[in-house]
Amino acid sequence: MAKGTGINPASARRAVARKLAMQALYRWQINSSPWQDVLSEFASDEDMRKADRGYFNKLVTDICGGSEALDGALAAWMDRKPTELDPVVQINDILHVDRAPQIYVYGEVQRPGVSRLERGMTVMQALAQSGGLTQRGTERGLRIHRRDASGAVKIIQPNMNDLVERDDVIYVRESLF
Repeated sequence: MAKGTGINPASARRAVARKLAMQALYRWQINSSPWQDVLSEFASDEDMRKADRGYFNKLVTDICGGSEALDGALAAWMDRKPTELDPVVQINDILHVDRAPQIYVYGEVQRPGVSRLERGMTVMQALAQSGGLTQRGTERGLRIHRRDASGAVKIIQPNMNDLVERDDVIYVRESLF
């Protein structure tokens, strides 16, 4: 035992190894890299010098190597597959959030510009989101410019209840009379 602390140094090194092993296993599960890479990454961790390296390596190797057997043993107590579990977000994690789908409305509307596309949005709702038609605008002059799978733009004459799709460009023409 260390002098005056009451803590066995071997126990303290194993406790640090367990903490690092939990972090390594979490990293391995969230990232899709091989577990051997995680072992190498943690070998240079600042806390590793205070840890029982052999115990750390054994924990990570045994758990990663036997993960399918562990998942099978735990399956009876789980309501979903391990691959369907949500990851836990921690401090310093980096998340990528895709931008919201957009549509573009221009021509004879009150507030032309970019708008966020809502699920199930119709042409009428898109126009309402843009403040509605101006006095010169006409519903008969509506056009949607939409890219198909090949990237070619096709022009559609929509009905007010047609659904709008991501990156649609809605043009409202001026009424002639």
